[in-house]
Amino acid sequence: MKRRTIIFFDAAFPPPFIGGKEKQAYLLAFALSNFRYNVVALTPLRNFFSFTFLYTDQNLIRISLPYPLLLICLIFLRLFSNLIHIHTPSRKGLLILITSKLLFYTTIFKLPNMFIIGQSKIYDFILTAFVDKLICLELNSYEYSIHLRSRFPSFLTSFQPILASNLVTQNSQIDISFPPPDCEVKLLFLARLVPQKNPLDLIQLAFHLNQISSSFRFRIIVVGSGSCYSSLREQSALSYSNVIFDFQGFQSDVMNYLINSHFLISLSSKEGMSNSILEALSIGLPILSTRVASYRHLLGKYSHVCTFECHDMKRLSSLIYYFISHPHKYHEFSKYLHSRSCIFSPNTIGSFYSDLYSS
Repeated sequence: MKRRTIIFFDAAFPPPFIGGKEKQAYLLAFALSNFRYNVVALTPLRNFFSFTFLYTDQNLIRISLPYPLLLICLIFLRLFSNLIHIHTPSRKGLLILITSKLLFYTTIFKLPNMFIIGQSKIYDFILTAFVDKLICLELNSYEYSIHLRSRFPSFLTSFQPILASNLVTQNSQIDISFPPPDCEVKLLFLARLVPQKNPLDLIQLAFHLNQISSSFRFRIIVVGSGSCYSSLREQSALSYSNVIFDFQGFQSDVMNYLINSHFLISLSSKEGMSNSILEALSIGLPILSTRVASYRHLLGKYSHVCTFECHDMKRLSSLIYYFISHPHKYHEFSKYLHSRSCIFSPNTIGSFYSDLYSS
């Protein structure tokens, strides 16, 4: 069977790896190679006179060009493909979307996060007018998108919202003693330190952890950087007898932190399908998360047991103490999460998108 070609667009297609959205585009490109797809990834450069052509392997080519030349490149690539998958929902992505539709591409547009749609009537109209298949990673966006079809006409497209998942590379389940022999419980906070991720809630978490147990120490490992870093660092200097803050800054490779932690903590008020949660799933690291976005799909039968409302650090501290008091429940949770990670494997998600592109 002949290999098909699909065009990817991302405003910062790796390398280097900047964030989760970009990493997902990269992982999907490689997963598709097993389903007889070649991927040409387009990404913009700011300098008009710059040009890079990265030949990753036989099935993935990245072309970096200034925007005017990218638009010309789309015209040329139309000779080889009629499919484009846009991974950037910003104005840059909208420009590529409109141009692609006018060139008669079939357009696939991905919403990586909550609350991207529903904020602007113009944005919503552009989606319904120029997107053939809208990829939603969480239920709120999907349900809102369904109603868009009745609000705005689709003259050029067959606007179809689709609920999908991100993917994660499979790994071996962690083998970690719990409760830890040294009585130090390691809590990993892995996120950009911005208001949406609520990193300052860690201060309240430290306060509650300090109240619940004198038998254990808690190390809150903060991996990430952002606008809240200075404030969090300053407030964490308060004296807690049983809690230590450990700041690691931004790290491009986080797997070692996941492997050596006891819990992954997610405090977000807005989220799509978190890459850090997926990576924790892939090794069976227990996850304690706010009830946002895709938590039900990610955590399965534990989605209500091991989650909490935003800012409810008292419940989060109680969940941590519950697992310390019931280690067999901790190991059951770990085993369940690792078994669930196969749902998000490259083969499963690659097959999903291969069928989507073919339909």
